Amino acid sequence: FQAEDGIRDRSPSRGLGDVYKRQDPDCSWWNPGDLGLPASYVLRHEQIHFAIFEIEVRKMNARLPELEARFTATAGTEEAAVELLQQQLEEAHTLFNERVLVRSRAFDEDTSMGHRPKAQAFWWSRINAELSSTPD
Repeated sequence: FQAEDGIRDRSPSRGLGDVYKRQDPDCSWWNPGDLGLPASYVLRHEQIHFAIFEIEVRKMNARLPELEARFTATAGTEEAAVELLQQQLEEAHTLFNERVLVRSRAFDEDTSMGHRPKAQAFWWSRINAELSSTPD
């Protein structure tokens, strides 16, 4: 599935806002044609990718107060200060995306070279345990 991430509008109670995710099933990368793999295997694979993303979103949301306190900008104009803050926010977002990609690549390397149900079952168990222990 194509996933979108970003930061919602700032609210007084949440400071910077919260990281969000959205999944668009109309943009699925999964081709329902004959892939030579069981459909349940492919769908579980995509669920794990989405769960990896969810875990990282939760971790980022937990860090938002720290990030908000760390973000500072001094500039000659308000617009320049906003631009500096935007750069800091983009850097944090880039690091977030890199963490997602590293984990997703590791998962793909373990499970995507054919039908590897034992490796995928290991990841399913591991990711579900991590989801259970990562606060919303």
